[in-house]
Amino acid sequence: MSNLSNTHKPLAPNDPTIEIAANPSAKPSGNSADQTVLSGFEAAAGGVELVKGSAPELTRETQDLLRSRLRTATTVLFLGLAAFLVVHGFYSDFSHGVEVFLFVFHLASTAVLGLVAAGLCRHCELPVGWLRFSEWVVFGLLTLFFLVVQYFITLASCREGVLDFPQGLWLVLVYTYALFIPNTLRRAAVAIGLMCSLPMLLLLGMMWWYPIVYENVSYFQVARLFFCFCMAAGGGVLGVDIIGSLRREAFEARQLGQYCLTRLIGAGGMGEVYLAEHQLLKRPCVVKLIRPDKTGNPKVLARFQREVRATAKLSHWNTVEIFDYGCTADGTFYYVMEYLPGMS
Repeated sequence: MSNLSNTHKPLAPNDPTIEIAANPSAKPSGNSADQTVLSGFEAAAGGVELVKGSAPELTRETQDLLRSRLRTATTVLFLGLAAFLVVHGFYSDFSHGVEVFLFVFHLASTAVLGLVAAGLCRHCELPVGWLRFSEWVVFGLLTLFFLVVQYFITLASCREGVLDFPQGLWLVLVYTYALFIPNTLRRAAVAIGLMCSLPMLLLLGMMWWYPIVYENVSYFQVARLFFCFCMAAGGGVLGVDIIGSLRREAFEARQLGQYCLTRLIGAGGMGEVYLAEHQLLKRPCVVKLIRPDKTGNPKVLARFQREVRATAKLSHWNTVEIFDYGCTADGTFYYVMEYLPGMS
């Protein structure tokens, strides 16, 4: 009894382990062993991502999608801006300082978009922060460029007695962002809201600052533009939400318990074989499941069960190992095998 009591001594009141257990956010002041204990508590408190996509960071799939979509959007915008740059160079009167400024700004914006597109096309790992920064550079720069263009076009047209508002440029920018960039609803609402509100604020500011603009812009035109931008913003945000929902449904359709189906690698008269990955172990595997049109056939189910049980009894280096066997909520039977890459 004395040995037992000596082995399990009571913890001292100021023991760092007690402080951590009572308050996991407390930082112990001590040696590296205390830090190791704290790390263990922090990991157990929820620092591990249990389900793919449950952590606040983007998943690998979303990161790859963001890079692909951002590369496509940047390339399309770069080509469009470059084409208009050629037209701008032919029809500009460079004897005016305004024309020179607009052309230089146009050239610089096109060059920046080209550099970003080239960086996104490189075969290297790009962190999420860099991708989001590139997103704001591309669309922020174009927003600034379109504001400058709108300023000079509005001022020049009002001096001629009519309002010429570059509404089409803004609609292209808004819907390019909504269609190409995967986003959360809040982030999309902020970005698209800025793209739709800034041109209206600029127009109202010019009406207040320049009497000639105020005289040539009617309240009906302002109301019409306001309604148009509200519809564009609502449609863009709704489109982002719908596209995101469809993408989540497509991802969930490829989920089979803890396994994420990657691609179809074979099919037969009874079942289909998919390359998959265990979400927690990150281990590649093969999932075989009964074809949807055969799930209600009891003979097929019995044959499938005999097959998996017979394979599970085998233990040899020339046979694959069975990892798992089960049934999904919708009644689809499947079993999981070891993945052996090869020619067939």
